[in-house]
Amino acid sequence: MLKPELITSARRGDPAAQLALITAFTPLIRSLERSEFDPSAREDLRSILTLALLEAIRRFGDRDPAIFPGYVKKYLTNTVRAYRRGEKRRRNVEERVKREQTETTCELESPLEEAPLPLKAVAARLLPRERALLRARFVEKQTLAEIARAAKLPASTVHYRIDAALHKLRSALEKP
Repeated sequence: MLKPELITSARRGDPAAQLALITAFTPLIRSLERSEFDPSAREDLRSILTLALLEAIRRFGDRDPAIFPGYVKKYLTNTVRAYRRGEKRRRNVEERVKREQTETTCELESPLEEAPLPLKAVAARLLPRERALLRARFVEKQTLAEIARAAKLPASTVHYRIDAALHKLRSALEKP
């Protein structure tokens, strides 16, 4: 059981009291840290949890000191959840950037290389991902399902993007 004076002193900024609370909650921090699957991220998570503990001390206010351990456990558990959501978002963004980088390296080949200059100029106005989709569909003769699987997108999205790129080509060619 933690002494109420220790919590109050820690809230006031007493480094010795804060260190005593960090020491008291180290087993909980270690337990939550071990829940991280990636061993290389555990040290970062431990630092984040230690800072979150200090924040929990600050936010606890003048509540009943008896509920402090439960409050800290819930606060740190929510911190771990937020950390995991952030990591998941970061991985998704990295994957999306990687996918888009590979799309930009794909260029339309063959038929458009020998096409008349106006068609080349119009094709140059397309986004790299639009050119890649058109190349996959019409040059490589892939089905929408195959393109969707490779691009990790729903087939309806692939269909919409190809349709939009074709519309862009048609409208550019129709203009004098």
